[in-house]
Amino acid sequence: MKRMIKRILEYMEQYEMVKPGDRVIAAVSGGADSVCLLSALGQIAPELPVSLSVLHVNHGLRGPEADRDEEFVRELCE
Repeated sequence: MKRMIKRILEYMEQYEMVKPGDRVIAAVSGGADSVCLLSALGQIAPELPVSLSVLHVNHGLRGPEADRDEEFVRELCE
């Protein structure tokens, strides 16, 4: 994991994706990909330094499953 984090950080710095003091907003569905992204950004944010926020949208289209995703993301952020 450390190697992946280092590569992401280097990529973000190389392409000047953020500047110190920026706010990064991660869209997190609750699936494996977005949770991995959030974990990586959470480790990288202090290095840059940027503030990190999370966005989750529950459209209510999948009923109870969507509600469980929303609750999972909320608990993850806490």
